[in-house]
Amino acid sequence: FKSEVVVADLDLAFGTANINFDQDPAQGIAEAVFSPERVDEVYLDRLLAQCAEHLSLLAAPSTLERVYDFDPDAFSQLIDTAQRSAPLLVLDVPHVWTGWAKSILIKADEVVITATPELANLRNTKNMVDMLKRLRPNDPAPRLVINQAGVPKRPEIGPSDFAE
Repeated sequence: FKSEVVVADLDLAFGTANINFDQDPAQGIAEAVFSPERVDEVYLDRLLAQCAEHLSLLAAPSTLERVYDFDPDAFSQLIDTAQRSAPLLVLDVPHVWTGWAKSILIKADEVVITATPELANLRNTKNMVDMLKRLRPNDPAPRLVINQAGVPKRPEIGPSDFAE
C-alpha cells in the first residue's frame, strides 16, 4: 500500500483478521468500543497492530467473555477517529443484520460483499444488495467478491450466475 490502511475487525466474538495477519495484540477494537469516550487518535494508535509498512489492524478479541450487543451508533466515534487517522479504513463486518451493522453499511463510502458460491449465500447476498440499493439510492451498488470458488467436490453456483 502507498498510503496508510487500517483494517478493523468488527466481529468481536469470532473475528479472524488477527489470525489472517498473524497478529496477537493484547488490546484491540473491544477496548475502543466499550470506552468510546477515550477514543482519540493517540488512543487508537496504541490499539493498532502494525501488520506491514502501511497496514494496521484493529483486532477483535475473538472471545466469548462478553456479550457484544451494541447500539446502532456504538462504532461511530471509533470510525470517525480512524477515518481521520488513515486515508483508507476497511471495516470487516460480521455476517449479522443488526442495527449497528445496518448503520455502518448505510454510512460506508463503498460496500464490498464477500460470499461463497452456495445457494444460501446467493439468497443472503441478493437480499443485502437489494436492501442496500434501497437504503443508499444515490450510491453505487455493492461490489461482489466470490470467495472459495472452484473447491473440489463441493456444489456451487458459477460466478457469472451468482453475479446475476
